[in-house]
Amino acid sequence: MVEQYGVSEAELGDLRFLAEENGWTLSETLNRVAWQQGFAEFVQELREQYPDEYSAAAILPEAGPRSVFIAFRYDIPGGVRSDPRLDHLDVEFRDQQGFAESEVVEQTEAIFFAVLDAGFPDAHAFPDPSTGLIMVEIERRAEDAGRSDSEIRNSLPTEALADNVRTTFVDSLPDGGR
Repeated sequence: MVEQYGVSEAELGDLRFLAEENGWTLSETLNRVAWQQGFAEFVQELREQYPDEYSAAAILPEAGPRSVFIAFRYDIPGGVRSDPRLDHLDVEFRDQQGFAESEVVEQTEAIFFAVLDAGFPDAHAFPDPSTGLIMVEIERRAEDAGRSDSEIRNSLPTEALADNVRTTFVDSLPDGGR
């Protein structure tokens, strides 16, 4: 069973420890987590092979064991659905997402720095891989006291006002915003 996951001796030791810590058998542990590294490596290959088409991928624990999704901007490229590395997974393929991860990441970075440059020193910006939306959280500044969120929003750079951006204002960010 271990061979099907391509687990090294070092990883096997880690899996045994994880099994013991959680009261699982080694077989249960392999079924729960050993496949995740191989999936992550497969996803990285998709990113590299289809940088303008790959949208997202994630493990879906709520959907069941070994459940994942893989998404692309347009159609699923030929060969991806039938790749044997996916045979032991329950894969939900999502096409026609309308965005590429590489573009969303680039846009997220641009928004983050534009918000900082606009005088908002404490902010977070991160993409939502399942939707392509960019989530921006901005800590209210002292000079924003008494101003509504829409008034503050009017002072944001245009990059932070794009259709695929969701901005929220908070009183305090957990780590000071960076």
